[in-house]
Amino acid sequence: MEEDSEDDPHGHITSLAVKRSHRRLGLAQKLMDQASRSMVECFNAKYVSLHVRKSNRAALNLYTNTLKFTMTLGSMLSTTHWDLEAVLKGLKRQGRDV
Repeated sequence: MEEDSEDDPHGHITSLAVKRSHRRLGLAQKLMDQASRSMVECFNAKYVSLHVRKSNRAALNLYTNTLKFTMTLGSMLSTTHWDLEAVLKGLKRQGRDV
C-alpha cells in the first residue's frame, strides 16, 4: 500500500516476475488477483497501479487484456531508457472485479 497519500487508498505493484520455465501457466494472473484481493481486504484499496515498459508486449497483454487494467499516459521515472506506462485497475470489495 502507498503511504502518506492524499488520494483514495491504493496499492502499487513494484515488481512481478515469473521464471521463464513457469510462464504461460496463469501464475502471474493468480499472483495479481491475490495481491489485489488482499489490498482490498486489508487496506480497503480503491485501485492498484504499476509501471510497465512499452516494449514489454507480454506484460502489456497480461495487464490490459487478461487483467483488464486501464492504460494511462506514460511517465518517465528517470532520464534513462526506462520508457514506462502507468497502468491502473479499479478494485471492488465485492464481486469478481478484483
